Amino acid sequence: MRKDILVVDDEESILTVLCHIFTELGWEVYTAKNPDDAIILFKRVQPPLVLTDLRLDKLSGVTICREVKNISPVTIVVAMSGFFSADYSIAHLRRAGFDHLLDKPIKHETCKKLVDAVTTCRVAWEKLM
Repeated sequence: MRKDILVVDDEESILTVLCHIFTELGWEVYTAKNPDDAIILFKRVQPPLVLTDLRLDKLSGVTICREVKNISPVTIVVAMSGFFSADYSIAHLRRAGFDHLLDKPIKHETCKKLVDAVTTCRVAWEKLM
């Protein structure tokens, strides 16, 4: 299974930390600071995992999720948020296509659990294909 991840956040410090964590876990990390770059990069790389902030300039993480799921419905898309708002109810996130929601700051152990779960899902999916 490919171990590529696209991380989208407009905060450089968060990109740096998550890049370090996922690289340490053996994943190839691609980063984008805005939705436009994220969608272009996703189309080029098509990683099995996308981790995106919910609140970004111009377009939201919801827009990224919908675009990713339109291109590749089996890609696992995880939302991350520094604060949970009534604007982003769990039902809304599910309707948008998100597979999971993580609270910021995201810890190393949370990333480890995430990649373990994604690996299990992707290996099972690939066996069906």
